[in-house]
Amino acid sequence: MQPYYLKIHSERRRFWFRIKVYLGVFILLLLGTGGIYFFRESPYFKVKSIEILGIESESREKFLSDLQLEVFKRPITKFLGSDNIFSWPREFRPLNLGFASIVIDKDWLKRSIVANVEKRERLGIWCAVSRPNEDLIESNGNRIFGSDSVAFDDNSSEERCWWFDKKDGLLIQEAPDAQGQLIFTITEDNSDFLDIGSQMLDGLLFDNFRKLLKAIKELDLSVKNLMVDRVRQEFKIITNQGAAFIFSLRFDATTSAVPALKELLKKNPLETINYVDLTVENKIYLKTR
Repeated sequence: MQPYYLKIHSERRRFWFRIKVYLGVFILLLLGTGGIYFFRESPYFKVKSIEILGIESESREKFLSDLQLEVFKRPITKFLGSDNIFSWPREFRPLNLGFASIVIDKDWLKRSIVANVEKRERLGIWCAVSRPNEDLIESNGNRIFGSDSVAFDDNSSEERCWWFDKKDGLLIQEAPDAQGQLIFTITEDNSDFLDIGSQMLDGLLFDNFRKLLKAIKELDLSVKNLMVDRVRQEFKIITNQGAAFIFSLRFDATTSAVPALKELLKKNPLETINYVDLTVENKIYLKTR
């Protein structure tokens, strides 16, 4: 009698345990479904307004349309909808090379979205010049190949120029070959052409290069040419007086080389200088005419 009673009691316990499990799962599904419906359909999470900051008013409508297309690509948007505040990320990758960053601010109380757009600021023009016969040696205005001598012909070279931005040195747009004091135009001879979207110089090299461009204005030099050698990681300034200044891009030249150059120029007029080599840190080499 006793075993039979225990068997009945055990079966009842298992029955009620299953009931509790099923009931718990049902409640969780109910709460989950209700929560999902609340987040998806509740007016508290519907975006009422979208504001674009950082670009011209006439371009905002097109920009907003492109931005909403990016929102639609997100998996969560396909479920919640593009008008749900949860569908908008904190940051977007730039839509094109003209933008440096797109950061999203959400005002939950006002149910509004503010897109803060940082446009890339042009710093100068980078021109790459490729010669058809790179193994020719330049000598006294001529190019020599083997035993033959041919006059140097600028028309035989191919040149391409791009605008580069101030933040990363990114090549963002094709540009004309502009010469003059108002726009920094950097030339690199016998270089491989870079593609749009490439960096003209990497990381620390570009930071040091950018500082040198600022120093040019402080030195008040009459610049004829600005040249970069990416292989040697050097930057050369050639003035209208014929003086050349060579800097290394491997270190910050503005901390030692530029101050030393300022002192040198106080004692040596540009017309008397052939070149100044500042490629070795804390040293300066001067050759006069």
